[in-house]
Amino acid sequence: LAGEGRMQAAYEALERQRFRVRDQVAELMEASDVARLRGHPRDALPPLRQVLARHATDPRAASAAFTLGRLYLETLGEPAGAARAFAQARQLRPSGPLAVDAFAREIEARGRAGDAAGARSLASRFLAAHPNHPRAGSVRRWAGAEAEGAPEATHR
Repeated sequence: LAGEGRMQAAYEALERQRFRVRDQVAELMEASDVARLRGHPRDALPPLRQVLARHATDPRAASAAFTLGRLYLETLGEPAGAARAFAQARQLRPSGPLAVDAFAREIEARGRAGDAAGARSLASRFLAAHPNHPRAGSVRRWAGAEAEGAPEATHR
């Protein structure tokens, strides 16, 4: 159903199945996407966690971790969980296409979670390795982070 673009019907089918899908990365990722796109972010979490727990060696696991981080940070307001997920995305594929973006987002998530020291430390490492990256400006704001929400504090 999802492949046909029938997301509402796909979500309803997943609900009827209590979100049980085959333990295959593609199906788990698709179940997560359906839940996310239908506005049910909490239902999107278990399939992503299952990918990470049972299929960490699959190249798509880094994407699952990155998506988990985005859900925690942007939708659920759980920056500590986001920081862990973005760190895992980097660990799973350190040279992968999402690694640098996951690095920058981990810094933001740590800062928002109140880990100013962790955000500063990672920001220094990020800027040393990627000074001209498009996210370098936002990372610089966290380099001087003192407390939760600190990007504003650097503009005193």
